[in-house]
Amino acid sequence: MSTSSSAIAVLLYCCLAVTSARQCYHGEGSFSSSGPCQTNVNWCGKQIFPDGSEFRACDDPNTCPTQGERCTNLNDGSTLCCCDSDLCNGANMSAQSIILTVVALVGSLSSLVYLRS
Repeated sequence: MSTSSSAIAVLLYCCLAVTSARQCYHGEGSFSSSGPCQTNVNWCGKQIFPDGSEFRACDDPNTCPTQGERCTNLNDGSTLCCCDSDLCNGANMSAQSIILTVVALVGSLSSLVYLRS
């Protein structure tokens, strides 16, 4: 194999390794960023604390594989949710739907007030 062929093969392997890494949301609150996890991590996690705050991250390799794809109440009063697909640890659909509904309602009411004046 020539040197250039070897270099191309290594480059392709690196690209595949990066794109095949699990993608999870990272950070606190609902405005998290997304990014790849380490190569040995296949789970995303979201922890919801008693005060309603949330933390999202790639899972520790020893927690979610044991727990499975579900939410569990922890001793400190928080809830840990594990999932095993890309970007699965975002806001749940009901929260997104509520936010969208409120925004649409406020926009509609604002339009009605504007049209009446």
